[in-house]
Amino acid sequence: MWINKNRSLLMLVKIKVDRLSLVFPLPLFLLGQTLDALSELVEFWELISPKASLPFPQHGCRGKGPGIKPSTIVKMCRSILNELCHYGRWCMAEVETKKPRLCRVKIDFF
Repeated sequence: MWINKNRSLLMLVKIKVDRLSLVFPLPLFLLGQTLDALSELVEFWELISPKASLPFPQHGCRGKGPGIKPSTIVKMCRSILNELCHYGRWCMAEVETKKPRLCRVKIDFF
């Protein structure tokens, strides 16, 4: 099995407002395990509750069409997280505003 050595393991969210600076490290493996556990819970919830097995409507049409099940949404979030981890070290977003005060937000993957 091929192992990608450049896989991201940590997401850093840096927020700086004037002189206040905050850094939130998010371990991606922990987030992935949480999504896996949540997926199993949602699937179990869909099995035991008849109303939970009804899918969400798509595109704002209430009650029309098949829609998307909650378990599918959680699985899609897990797939997105896996794809984000495969890029290795990269900067997802870097935003800065100057009015009315200086505010910077940066999201990095390590």
